[in-house]
Amino acid sequence: MKSIFKQKLFSDAVKQKMFSIMATEKRRIGVREFAENIGISAATLSRVENGKMPDIETFFKLCFWMKRSSNEFYNH
Repeated sequence: MKSIFKQKLFSDAVKQKMFSIMATEKRRIGVREFAENIGISAATLSRVENGKMPDIETFFKLCFWMKRSSNEFYNH
């Protein structure tokens, strides 16, 4: 059976994590700062926020940063 990536769910989870961190820290944090903390480029983070599929390395970095299992974002 083919696995299907839940792209919208993943993108929404990334945005939710960003908003959660900003709420906790009570300040606006830019994409560049988030990307630097994750270890990816700001352009890559912006593309993921806008629903683009990340490469596998970026996908796992973002899952680790969100403290979420990669399995949550696939239909098996």
